[in-house]
Amino acid sequence: MAGVVAIAAVLVTVLMVNGGYFDPQSGVWTSVGVDDPAYDSRTDGSRTVVTVEAITTLRLPAGRAVPFARQAAKIAWRDYRGQIDVLEVTSGTKGSPPTRQSWRRDELERAFGWRPDGLDEGREPPGPPTGAGGGMYRNTTVTTVREAEERLRELFTGLGEDELQMATVTPQVKGRSPCDGGAFDAYVVLDLTLPGTRDAEAALPGVAEYLAAAGLDVATGELDAGLPSVSASFTDGAVVSVVAAGGGEPDPQHLHFGATSGCLGA
Repeated sequence: MAGVVAIAAVLVTVLMVNGGYFDPQSGVWTSVGVDDPAYDSRTDGSRTVVTVEAITTLRLPAGRAVPFARQAAKIAWRDYRGQIDVLEVTSGTKGSPPTRQSWRRDELERAFGWRPDGLDEGREPPGPPTGAGGGMYRNTTVTTVREAEERLRELFTGLGEDELQMATVTPQVKGRSPCDGGAFDAYVVLDLTLPGTRDAEAALPGVAEYLAAAGLDVATGELDAGLPSVSASFTDGAVVSVVAAGGGEPDPQHLHFGATSGCLGA
């Protein structure tokens, strides 16, 4: 179970929002304590300017990993149906002075990646990418922990080289945890610092698409809730998480990949 605990520890750090947790069963705005985000739009020359007022009823602890203004901007970027050339965000805690921040479209794309399909045209997006249509790992089954480790290393290597264009990708098996009946649960990790000034969080929509194309079932609820993480699972139950972390000295921005194999024989 150590692998599962390790992945859970990473996700708890990222998914902690406003003193609570993201609830995938509620709406993305409701999950961060905003009952009624006030969207509006106007035309400024050839640009469409979208405004949103996101005032949360939840407590905003000091030093939270994801600043609420940034989280609100990302939620609007992935939620608003219609063109966004400029996004103006008013955010804060109910009863306190709000903060205001403006984002150009190119800044939003560099920070958060591309928008879900259909939003710019005013349509509802198709939902999380799914591997149901196929992919090399769809309906694959491994029977030993060694096979599971090799499959996870292969997945992470392909993702790093093909999707993220990294020259050197070295996933590591961090250990095996004993399960009942003599089985083991393997934990495989990979940390990648992207070259140049590329924002690690902006790579996550592409990572989600890659995992889906490979045949995994992908959950993007955390992305939609303004958080820097994606999770996915193999059809036989192995779990993958990808988190954009760091951002300052001595911890530069990077993508952290973690996966557990599930309990298997040696």
